[in-house]
Amino acid sequence: MKLPPFFKQTNNNTVNIVVSLSLIVAFMVRFLSTSYSYTHDYINSFAYTEFLINFQGGFVRRGLLGEILYQIYTIFPYSLWWVITILSYAAFVFVLLFFIKQFKKNNYCWWIIFSPLFLGMTAFIVRKDFILYTLLIGCLFLLRNSSDSLLKRVLACLLIVLGLFLHEAFIFFGFPIYAMVLLSFKNKRTINYTLILIPILIFLILCKFKGNYETAVAIVNSWNNILPGTPLEYNYYNSIGAIGWESIPTFIFHIRINANLIDGGVGIIMLPVSIIAIYYLVTNFLITFNQKNQANSATVKQALSLLYSFAIICLIPMFTILSCDTGRVVQYSTVTTFATLFILSPQTVIKLFPKWYNKSITYINNKIYEFLRPSKGLLIIMLLFLGMAPFYFSLLMCWRYSIIGTLFENFISIILWLAHLFL
Repeated sequence: MKLPPFFKQTNNNTVNIVVSLSLIVAFMVRFLSTSYSYTHDYINSFAYTEFLINFQGGFVRRGLLGEILYQIYTIFPYSLWWVITILSYAAFVFVLLFFIKQFKKNNYCWWIIFSPLFLGMTAFIVRKDFILYTLLIGCLFLLRNSSDSLLKRVLACLLIVLGLFLHEAFIFFGFPIYAMVLLSFKNKRTINYTLILIPILIFLILCKFKGNYETAVAIVNSWNNILPGTPLEYNYYNSIGAIGWESIPTFIFHIRINANLIDGGVGIIMLPVSIIAIYYLVTNFLITFNQKNQANSATVKQALSLLYSFAIICLIPMFTILSCDTGRVVQYSTVTTFATLFILSPQTVIKLFPKWYNKSITYINNKIYEFLRPSKGLLIIMLLFLGMAPFYFSLLMCWRYSIIGTLFENFISIILWLAHLFL
């Protein structure tokens, strides 16, 4: 049987069909499950309240988009659910199509796109993440040529600043590669340094205006003053309530959750082990399955290794004290890595990093290669069995969000449902 090129990723048709269908079915299960969850008490959830933070209680981090939505609503009332959902899903579809196009253009195996370590993590579609990814993609396109005009550099800076006003976490995955590119430009150095300093200052300002309980209550009241009924409730455990969390207790809470102290601190060991496994998968996947362009393999692997290791280092604050959405942070690292690779080119990426860092990564990769050489079979197994818990680190949740775990648990659920129905 002759398979379409889209499905033919190995010389074994059975493997091609099984892996492709497993990835697509698992993705659709997670996608539909996530979408269904957004229809239940949506307005008070973490997802939708992230878009409702505004400036009605004073200037506060993450409030720009919510203030725009608020001001528009005062002039022209609309369905908040529809507008926020359409905005979020439009950004998601754009990012998904962007990567599908790039993988196809470069003749790379598309399987990894639907991994729960990449875009298969659908738990955060209705958040600002995919809007931030869109801004990052736009920023990288503006900066991809070092001889580009000053205007493009300024526009790239504005996109980074806009991203920070949407969510200050952008400083840990959008800003670093932007800064690296600007530092690599040889002309207009003073302006480049200024354009790097501006987002840092904006981030510090946002940290200063982090919000408090009174701010959160004022935001809730502002929406209830214009929405029919009073649907929005102050909830300590949603995005509006979170802006009032005290810093030190929040840091301690995140560390405890990320370390999974409830289960004996397994996260202290297994989270770094998981990240190393993801590094191995990400850095070897494209070159192992790319049969049409082996000449460029070493360059591609080096670029991926530099980008992913750099992304993880920059995201250490998010993996430890600033977040417990582990799967979300992993997605930050993979999206940033692949977007930068495709837009800037592997050769350009390698030139961004100092020689000592290049040599260090090469040494690490050589040691890993001596210990465990990549093969298609091994990477397929990792692709199917590696997952990441979306909200906190847990081995059980990592299993459930893996491709095989998703398929297995839903198969069991169907069997139990049928047994309940007929027995």
